[in-house]
Amino acid sequence: TISTLASNPNRFEIYAGTASGGLISLRTNSEFLQTYTQATTRSQLLTDHIAKAETGTDQLLYLLCRDNEQPLYGLCRFDPAQRSWKTLVGMRSFPELTAAENTARITDVEVDGDQLFIGTNSAGLGVYQLDEHQWRSIYSTATGLRSNEIRDLQSVKNQGLYVASAGGLQQLQNG
Repeated sequence: TISTLASNPNRFEIYAGTASGGLISLRTNSEFLQTYTQATTRSQLLTDHIAKAETGTDQLLYLLCRDNEQPLYGLCRFDPAQRSWKTLVGMRSFPELTAAENTARITDVEVDGDQLFIGTNSAGLGVYQLDEHQWRSIYSTATGLRSNEIRDLQSVKNQGLYVASAGGLQQLQNG
């Protein structure tokens, strides 16, 4: 089952993240099809369940991986030019986002430079600093979000982050 899609137009590639089969890469200008799994990437792909795939401004592919047994998430990066993998954040529970409500689940991620924006279905929005491996901010209705139910995130160069939530569209400046 395909759970997420991302693309890299510079490389003519479409990426399909699956719920149990890892990542599928298809070059749109040829018939080249490649499947990456936890086993074939020597565990740099943290699990074979890809919850979200996102192409960053650096043209690298960021994958939010989810454990099927527990509410654990991790983040890895794929460099399509080098066909290389790197674990950025190992599997963890992200209690900073789920402490308020145990049923919170990650709904979207957006990578912008060294920041990972993580939206949830009930606990708001977190900002994880990738280079420092720590939380920078947690946004919720208590800090000005219109809703804690985040549906989509989009980073726009020089404009900040746009947050689509149950409360409407909102723009956050400077992460």
